[in-house]
Amino acid sequence: MRREAVETAVSQFAELPTMQRSVVILKDVLDQSLEEIAAMLDLTVNAVKAHLARGRARLKTINAQAPAKPAPRPPSPAVARYVALFNQRNWDALRAMLAEDVRLVQSTYPLRAGAADVADVVGRILRNARHRGSRVQVGI
Repeated sequence: MRREAVETAVSQFAELPTMQRSVVILKDVLDQSLEEIAAMLDLTVNAVKAHLARGRARLKTINAQAPAKPAPRPPSPAVARYVALFNQRNWDALRAMLAEDVRLVQSTYPLRAGAADVADVVGRILRNARHRGSRVQVGI
């Protein structure tokens, strides 16, 4: 019965956007402080508060729309992983997984940093401009 309750709760968490899910679980389940969550997820405290408020509101909506007895269905691999870590009380692994979920969705573009990356990007822009016969002006 406890396992089913955890699976139901986690499946409802899984319906939240990644950032909201991570913040709500870290705050309301694992009782992390706002400052700890902000540091872990590389956010400001105000951003954590906003994600927390939106996540809690969304969970209320999900709970209100949930049927009295949901049809049994096998949990997704992500939900099964959350449940397993939760039942093992492996809080460090659960925190790490939540932080990793957030990092995975923050950007689909590779990070460009350093002189070599910048030179590569500028070189491609100049080559494309020459290929099209455009003039490029660079100002500093």
